[in-house]
Amino acid sequence: MHAITKFQNKILIFLTLFFVILIKSDAGTSTQNLNSKRFADPFADQLNNFVFLISERTIFNESLPESTASGFIFASTRSHVFIMTANHFCWNNETTEVLEFAKRTIIAVNKEYPREAHILLTDEKNDICILTAIKYKWEKFKTVKFAKDMPKTGEKVYNFAAPNGISSPKTNLMFEGYFSGCEDLCLYSLPATFGSSGSPVYNSKGELISILVAATPDFENVGLGPDIYTIKKFLNEANDIVRIK
Repeated sequence: MHAITKFQNKILIFLTLFFVILIKSDAGTSTQNLNSKRFADPFADQLNNFVFLISERTIFNESLPESTASGFIFASTRSHVFIMTANHFCWNNETTEVLEFAKRTIIAVNKEYPREAHILLTDEKNDICILTAIKYKWEKFKTVKFAKDMPKTGEKVYNFAAPNGISSPKTNLMFEGYFSGCEDLCLYSLPATFGSSGSPVYNSKGELISILVAATPDFENVGLGPDIYTIKKFLNEANDIVRIK
C-alpha cells in the first residue's frame, strides 16, 4: 500500500500541504481544544491515540512529501510516545534507492500536534515497525489493550485510518467490517488503500487485534494484517531490547 503513482503523488502533495497549513494555523490555539474533544465511547481512547504519518524528503533545502501512512500510540512514558505502523512505510526501499542522498524525515501528527518520529525497532517479515517521538507535557494517552485471542469469523471489527492521506486535526475516518479468518495474514472486510498502512484494527471491545499492512489491488474492500499473536510476540522480543512501558 506504499507505492504512489504520479497522479496520486500530486493529490498527496496537495492534501499534505493543505493539512500542514491547517496544522500551522491551529498551532497557536490553547490546549483547551485538545482536552475538550470527546469521542464517542467505547473507542474514545483508540481515536485519541490515532496518528497520521507523513514521510518527507529534503533535497537542496526543499522538503517534499513522499508517502503517508497510519499508526497509533500504543504506549507512552512521561517524555516519549511509542507508535506502531507498517514496516514498509518506515523503510521505503523504492525511494531510498533513488534518493539515498536526501534526508528522510517522518512526521507524526496527533490532532494538531506534529512531531518528528524516529525508527526504534522493525519486524520486516511481519511488516511491523515501532517509532518513537517526544510527548508533549499536556498529552495523555491510555496504553492500548491487546486482545487475548482473535475474533471468531464473522465478528465485527473496527479500523481508524487515513486512506490516501485523508486526515486533519479535527477529523477521524472510522470504518467497520468483519473478520474473515487468517492464512499467512488475516483478512478483514475493511476498505484499505494507500495511506491505510499501519492503521489499527480493533474488536468490539476496543482491543487491538491487528494492523493493516496490505490490500487487495483490484478490490479495495479487503484489508490484510498480522494476527495479535504475531504482534505480541514482536513486542515481547522488543522489550528484551528496549524497555517500552
